[in-house]
Amino acid sequence: MTVLQRPNIYAQTELPGLVQFQQWNQQSQNNHAYAPVLFESEEQLLEVEAKLKENNIIPRRYFYPSLDNLDYLQSNQVCSISRDIASRILCVSIYLGLTPVEQFYVIKVIKDSL
Repeated sequence: MTVLQRPNIYAQTELPGLVQFQQWNQQSQNNHAYAPVLFESEEQLLEVEAKLKENNIIPRRYFYPSLDNLDYLQSNQVCSISRDIASRILCVSIYLGLTPVEQFYVIKVIKDSL
């Protein structure tokens, strides 16, 4: 695959040790619609999110909050692992037309925020 077919490849090679990435099952396929990035803490996530937004890069917290926190689901249990990950995961949008220069700019903003 070329880089343009896998826009998050630069992030995976440039950010190891700074953030964690989702491990994909070998039997599954990634549609490369977004790159979930896991930070050490929610505070770190919020700092990076703010810096990205200052630079007109709009990430999403697709997995936040943890579903056991939603009142309308009336969960009877606390899902501590889900709550922890949901508070620290941020999805950076990726798409086929994202150029390598744009990818490196997003990576630079993330690195500068950490």
